[in-house]
Amino acid sequence: MTGTSDFSKIAKNTIFLNAATVVTRGLSFITSMVIARYLGESGFGRYTFALCFSGMFVILTDLGLSYLTVREVARDKSIAGKYLGHNLVIRTVFGIITFALIFIAVTMMDYPHEVETAVHILAFFTIMKCVGSSFGAIFMAFERMGLVALLDVIISALILGGILAGIYLEYDLINLIRIYPAAVIVYICLSFILVVRTCARPEYAFDFSFAWNLIRKSFPFALSSIFVIIMSNIDTVMLKTMKGDIPAGYYGVTRALISVLVFIPANFTTVLYPVFSRYYQSSMDSLIKYYEQSFRLFLVMALPIAAGGMIVANGIIVLFYGQSYSPATPSLQIMVWALAIQFLSAVPGILMLAVNRQKTITLLSFAAVVLNIVLNVILIPRYSFVGASIATLAAYSLIFILILYIISRDIHRLEIWKVIWKPLLAALLMGVFAFCIREANVFLVIALSASFYLAALSGLGEIRRSDIDLLRRLIKPAINPE
Repeated sequence: MTGTSDFSKIAKNTIFLNAATVVTRGLSFITSMVIARYLGESGFGRYTFALCFSGMFVILTDLGLSYLTVREVARDKSIAGKYLGHNLVIRTVFGIITFALIFIAVTMMDYPHEVETAVHILAFFTIMKCVGSSFGAIFMAFERMGLVALLDVIISALILGGILAGIYLEYDLINLIRIYPAAVIVYICLSFILVVRTCARPEYAFDFSFAWNLIRKSFPFALSSIFVIIMSNIDTVMLKTMKGDIPAGYYGVTRALISVLVFIPANFTTVLYPVFSRYYQSSMDSLIKYYEQSFRLFLVMALPIAAGGMIVANGIIVLFYGQSYSPATPSLQIMVWALAIQFLSAVPGILMLAVNRQKTITLLSFAAVVLNIVLNVILIPRYSFVGASIATLAAYSLIFILILYIISRDIHRLEIWKVIWKPLLAALLMGVFAFCIREANVFLVIALSASFYLAALSGLGEIRRSDIDLLRRLIKPAINPE
């Protein structure tokens, strides 16, 4: 496959994912916003806890099979049916086990009946969504990202529609979230129809030896994912347990706002992963080129988000969630830097997986989880949700530093200071500018600050002619595919 053809495919897939994910994230954000306003800080805290508690267990259903399936099927599409069939069976069996474990765990912790019921409902949703991700892995391996995006939009729209109807009917928390299981069943049915028509039909002849081999090979992926999921959810669970519903609600607002932008690195790396995996076998030079360009792109995006986010944090919270959630402002000011670190970690992280270094990722993730839990134990009792935010930032920073060190030592060394100093200076200047106009309308501050940042980059010579040419090569083939 030629370089231009790869650029075209990456562009099309990135545009599909980003366009649809903007819609999906927008729908999900609106869902969290209306739930938070409807239920209040305490009710939203219970909702957030139930979602995070069930989310911590979901990897016991996933088992890391998605990453393994994408990597292997991207290399040999003739095995897609066999992988899909075994994925569905394995995840269904482990999903039943996972639900039983969640039921036992939440019962033993002696939470109120409403909280237990909410956990049961959302656990069923997360497990079924994980089973449905078997189809998504096949779509990704075939680089049919448009279908992944379409299905995500559909399930998000169904959930939001159901939530709005429930609010209109004045449902309580439990009746409100019953829409989640209904939506995921529709999602699975549509996924099955689309994967059969566009990619492969699942093979139902179950091979125990092959299944065991899948689980064994995916185990390092699963371990890494376990640690990432724990780090994403444990702080909310600990907040609820140590400080109650309201701090969990404040932190849930911060998490919801951050999740609006997490899709950017997630989508780009989803598109790059099969390409990185293929180039690791065929062209290390091309792999390094894509790595450098992607890292620089994420750096340019991450810095203004962090610098500007600190300035407009309170305005954004009050605008979308109301004045009652304004105490969450310090948490968001910290978490925008955690988001920036996630941006910067995304490409190095996916590169490590593509070059079969998932065991290393697992060890690093474990170290970050340990740090996160220890810091949560120390900081949450004293600083509540702000302490949880500091712990999260520290954990993500540790992962980033260690991954970058290992890649620089073993694969390719980036000249970090040469890459970072101009975007960093532009972001600092933009931050000063945003602070000076912070009293203006939030959207106006964001728009003017973004324009200032681009102007500063241009003035520093960081927007290069080669970047513009590359952008044209990416976008033009995607809009006018041959």
